[in-house]
Amino acid sequence: MSREERDEQVFNLRFAEAVLRVSGWEEDRVFKDDRRTGDLFAGSRRKPDMLLTLPASPPLVVECKYSDSAGDPVEDARQELGLVLSEKAGRAAGQTINRALAVRYPEGADTWRNGEIVERFLSGEPIRWKYVEGESPDSYTTWPRSGYLEGTVAEFASSAADASADVDSILETGAAAATLIRAAAASMTGVLQNHPQEIERISTLMGAPGLPEVGMRVACVVWFDSLLIMNELALAGRTDDSTDGCRSNGFLHPGKVAAVWEHILDVNYRSVFRLAADSFPRVVSAPALRVPFQLLDEAVGKVEMSLLGKAANIGGEVFAQVMEEGARKRSASFYTNPENAEFLAYATLPSRNELPDKWREWRIGDFACGTGTLLRAGYRRLRQFAAADEAPLDRFHLHMMENGLCGLDISPIAVHLTAAGIVGLYPQAIYRDTNIGGMRIGKVIPEPTKPRHVLAGSVELLDHTKARQQLLTTDFSPMRGEETESDNDITVLRAADFSFDAVLMNPPYSRTRGGQAAFDLSGVDEEERRLIQKRVRGKLIKGTCGSMKAGLDTVFAAVADRKLRTGGRVGLVLPLTAAASGSYIKMREMFERDSREVTVVTIGGGQSISADTGMEEMMLLARCGETGREGVAYVYIDEPFFSTNAAAETARVMTAALSNAEPGEWGVLVVGGDPAGRWYVAHPTGDGRPWGGAGIENLLVLYPAADNLTAGMVNLELLPEPVKFPTVAIGDLFDVGPTHDLIGHERGRDPRGAFTLHERSPGRPGRDSKHLALWSSSAANQTSVLTSPTHYGVPYRKGDAEQQASYKTDLFYQRGMRWTSQAILVAATDAPALGGSAWAPLRVNTELVRFAFAVWANSIFGFVNHWTVTQRQHTGRNRAQIGDIGRIPCPDFTDPALAARAQRHISRRAELFDLQLGRAMHAHRDLERRQLDLVAADILGIPENYQLEVAQWFSDHWSEEPKVHNGAAAPRPEPALARS
Repeated sequence: MSREERDEQVFNLRFAEAVLRVSGWEEDRVFKDDRRTGDLFAGSRRKPDMLLTLPASPPLVVECKYSDSAGDPVEDARQELGLVLSEKAGRAAGQTINRALAVRYPEGADTWRNGEIVERFLSGEPIRWKYVEGESPDSYTTWPRSGYLEGTVAEFASSAADASADVDSILETGAAAATLIRAAAASMTGVLQNHPQEIERISTLMGAPGLPEVGMRVACVVWFDSLLIMNELALAGRTDDSTDGCRSNGFLHPGKVAAVWEHILDVNYRSVFRLAADSFPRVVSAPALRVPFQLLDEAVGKVEMSLLGKAANIGGEVFAQVMEEGARKRSASFYTNPENAEFLAYATLPSRNELPDKWREWRIGDFACGTGTLLRAGYRRLRQFAAADEAPLDRFHLHMMENGLCGLDISPIAVHLTAAGIVGLYPQAIYRDTNIGGMRIGKVIPEPTKPRHVLAGSVELLDHTKARQQLLTTDFSPMRGEETESDNDITVLRAADFSFDAVLMNPPYSRTRGGQAAFDLSGVDEEERRLIQKRVRGKLIKGTCGSMKAGLDTVFAAVADRKLRTGGRVGLVLPLTAAASGSYIKMREMFERDSREVTVVTIGGGQSISADTGMEEMMLLARCGETGREGVAYVYIDEPFFSTNAAAETARVMTAALSNAEPGEWGVLVVGGDPAGRWYVAHPTGDGRPWGGAGIENLLVLYPAADNLTAGMVNLELLPEPVKFPTVAIGDLFDVGPTHDLIGHERGRDPRGAFTLHERSPGRPGRDSKHLALWSSSAANQTSVLTSPTHYGVPYRKGDAEQQASYKTDLFYQRGMRWTSQAILVAATDAPALGGSAWAPLRVNTELVRFAFAVWANSIFGFVNHWTVTQRQHTGRNRAQIGDIGRIPCPDFTDPALAARAQRHISRRAELFDLQLGRAMHAHRDLERRQLDLVAADILGIPENYQLEVAQWFSDHWSEEPKVHNGAAAPRPEPALARS
């Protein structure tokens, strides 16, 4: 061995020591570059610099080189792919290496003295690393592709621990286990078919009374989860009983399992096993349960064989796949994907510095904890900080279980999954009372002499008047850890105002509208639901940003704001509609007024942040208080994360990029040399106006120009100077409305409003021309600005009909614009008509204003304006309620300069309004629409020599945006047509 090799070996040993000190790993899980790494591979003399055999994770080799070394750590790592570990690898013997880490030490590290190496690493000296993955040296991939990740030794250790948690593996494992669990539920239902009362008892315990299929599936998830945790406890030495000890003739014996669960309850871990033990079937013999429990045992085996490590919340993933999608959608209750949870935890808790000095004071809350994925990710993030501080991890876990984590939900299964997922992260520790529990909801009668009242679950956290015991007491799914002297299973949960360092939530989005109902899956009856909603509206959300018109997500945002200490951070998953809908104005105002470092993150690629939402979502990050960056930062991440590691690294890069950013600044996110997204910081407004940059892919080019346009300025480099024009809200130019609910209803639909609307027949277009209405959209027929009414109205309530008839107009604004199929945003009719469900009436007496507005709105300038400030929750379309339309900015066409320029073109009204226009998303190549563009450009005051070029610029960039063309292959501009 040469001296250089000997020096590098010593350096590797010191590096391994530093990793061990900040990771909290057991020393026998790390094989270092000494005699312990010799003969580790069967049939090979290769000797890795380090081998990691972490619990429930595949083995990982680490190869290291100095920064200026001629050797390549990637090449060394590649050569070890496909090798099989020998008996010297201990518990990892027989496993194959298919993942490795290639490490580059800091520049100049070869000059460090031996005695200072460890401390220099611990002080934050950066290292670089990348993943090498494959089945053999001849077939492998690296990530990042073009460079290295960079961070501290603590960040490296965290990254290494999560090397196996890629999204595909998590989904495949969850799907395999879910299939077996569904089969177990069907089998258990068959076993209990003659005992409907027992099925109902189990379903009620699972929070699904009257829903036997749902209840049995939930119960099987609980039993599966408890079997999994039971094995983890045995592996950690906390109990003597695993599933292997409960077998008879090779099959799992349900009676022995039940006995083990009862025994564990006498020791600890009641938060996990009480629900499982209480729901164990009681009316049939244990042998009759053998088939469903054997299926659950196979599901546990699938998970344990997957070696996913600790990053994946497999219980939550399995639950999300076991339950029917429709059952979750009914109340808009969704569960965060594990990789997105990791991103949110890293982004919300970017550094140790802002936490209290003592780790025993750290607190994280999730007041709608669902499967516990977010709370689990937050726990893991804090544990990284604690490990880097070399805190005793058993004491850290004890603090987090007893006080540091507050997880609340109205569902017993949610509480179970949350507690089980966190217990499994450090099963060695014994804890007492936990702060994870269920919130009461529905009718409560404390004493016969007191009137009935209702509780609203976690929303009760907004009530200042209730005593804390009453407010936070739970009487289902008891969360007590160790047995106490009292047999009372009521637990008091602690969630004092202004006491949390971070709140992570994916709250329910539900509202009582459109087939959904707030609190729909909470097991309350219709009367209770009515009383709960009355209580929430009438008392709990007064003076907060909560709005039941928007949904429960705004209410939970108010809860988060109430619970955060000054300087604390919040990370929320919200529907993208929160960025633009008028119903969310108070929430946006609150964050802009009371918080700093507000950041809105969206992810491209068409994958939701939550499981199965089928809608566009965003993450909202903010820091409570008056210090920090002002203005809203928009972040667009190009593709869904392929692993929890990729998510964490992207969050780390994003946080660094935004740390010193100022309004107006922008940049590209680069993760290890690979472009991953972009960011832009908008100037603060503080008035709750739409966060228009949310979800825009072309964030650095299109959005600044679009944002300027909505504010009354065209500011492009191709212009000699910016063009400015006055703006107003549409509601300041026009009377907007009334809404279709007041106008009427279609024949055969729920009767409401003044008229019954009948579709016009092409053979009798003039029928009942007294009360015509532009009621619905028709992509096939509404291809010009001048549009025929679609319906006629017959008075349903005569007095109301006369009043609504007085609101007739000849100008209408589209409420649900579909860029992929529709051609016009604003329609004009030959004669005054009623509005409709698709078209909002706009009334103003000035013909010039109506003309100029219709031309502008159907030009590329009106399209971009509308698209920027209205809801883009679903790709390819924008939604706008009546109130939202009134707030949309537009040019002030009453301004003398704009009016004078519009007057030059009004003689062309008939010609312009009769143009046959193509689909809106093809604006970049629509020569008919180009005529509207040029007239609108002239009215705005764009110099004649630049009008075509400016219109083409906006058309090209806007038409390429995925949210315009529904995410299909972007339609490219055609230069020949563009310059015609």
